[in-house]
Amino acid sequence: MHIVRSNEDQFNILYSNFHNHCCPTALLSLLDIRFQIEYATDIEYINRSFLICEKEKVLAAFVASIQIPTGKMDAFGRDSLYFESPDLDKPEKKQIRKALNKELTCLVEDELIQKFTFTDMGANKTISPVVSFFLDKGAVLSNHLTQIVDLYQTEAELKSDLRKRYKSMINWGLKNLSIQVLDNRNINYLDSEAFRQLHISVAGRETRSKKTWDTQFEQVKSGEAFILTGRLDNKLVTCAHFNRTSKMCFYSVGASVRELFEKPISHAILWSAILYAKEQGCRYFDLGEQLFTSGTPKEINISKFKRGFGGDCCSHLKLIYKI
Repeated sequence: MHIVRSNEDQFNILYSNFHNHCCPTALLSLLDIRFQIEYATDIEYINRSFLICEKEKVLAAFVASIQIPTGKMDAFGRDSLYFESPDLDKPEKKQIRKALNKELTCLVEDELIQKFTFTDMGANKTISPVVSFFLDKGAVLSNHLTQIVDLYQTEAELKSDLRKRYKSMINWGLKNLSIQVLDNRNINYLDSEAFRQLHISVAGRETRSKKTWDTQFEQVKSGEAFILTGRLDNKLVTCAHFNRTSKMCFYSVGASVRELFEKPISHAILWSAILYAKEQGCRYFDLGEQLFTSGTPKEINISKFKRGFGGDCCSHLKLIYKI
């Protein structure tokens, strides 16, 4: 059993394949990491990710970076992540824990690190070994809530789980909007640029660099993401971007014309994305973080909107450790 670090030649190809098949989130692919780096250009990230391997087989992955100058260790602006192969036997798990604890001990001793944030995605019934390691050192835990839709349900079951008034809103959108799925088979650069221009128009300013949009376009071209567009009277009025792996789909970002907010233009887009992800074989659809009281009114309303599409509010452990 050996460690493959992020600066080694074979890391990228090994990690990409392992992420696609085993990661409990559609985020933190190599392209998503590039997106995060391009999004926060004022921060320098030192990559501390590594893989635990047996010969050429990846058994576990730890994704983390150190922010300079703050000394915060997370995963390029997202919480650090650890995940394992689902088919490990007991001896393999024991060996992995030993290798992991050794690497984490080295990280804790790194003088650059001042704070560590990590989310246990709950892929296993027991807590992550990363959580166990840092709890012993006095880390603090809190709950991180997300809304997850089980795509193994039939379309009829998914529809029955919708908020009652959403059904007519979705039907309105399906009837009045021209909805298109853009994926690696049909997207072109002009589609991505149209999304960007809509986002700028809705926000009233350019909120992030063009490089981040180019990276999202690459995500779609590579099959790591897809976009849904909605046109009303032949005018682009709503768009949404979704990250995906072979098992997971994540609602990443959307934009809709504010003057049409009284019309349910977003409902049919999100519903269509859920059905498309199911059609593509995804197991779960992650609607994103859920806030009930601790958040801005806008954030709380967005959370409520997402819950209307069914699924379960799932609790993940969020760990914070100050060194």
